Amino acid sequence: MSVLEILTIPDKRLKNKSSEVKLFDQKLKKTVDDMFDTLNDSGNGIGLAANQIGINKRVCVVNVKEPIVLVNPKIVETSKEQFIFPEGC
Repeated sequence: MSVLEILTIPDKRLKNKSSEVKLFDQKLKKTVDDMFDTLNDSGNGIGLAANQIGINKRVCVVNVKEPIVLVNPKIVETSKEQFIFPEGC
């Protein structure tokens, strides 16, 4: 497992469109494991998207109370309610 570099603004790679995941294979499992290592090492976030480490796949990891992996997530409903928090990871 590895801690990877987290891309930050103004890195142009953050604007690349991510592609749909069609196969969750061993390579993607390793990427997810590396994403959790990177997130945990950052010390300032609860989630990390694959594009933040330069991988243009629709995958993100979240660690609030327990680790969660989201593959091909879609926003299906929104709320008018807003919360403002400082940016983490």
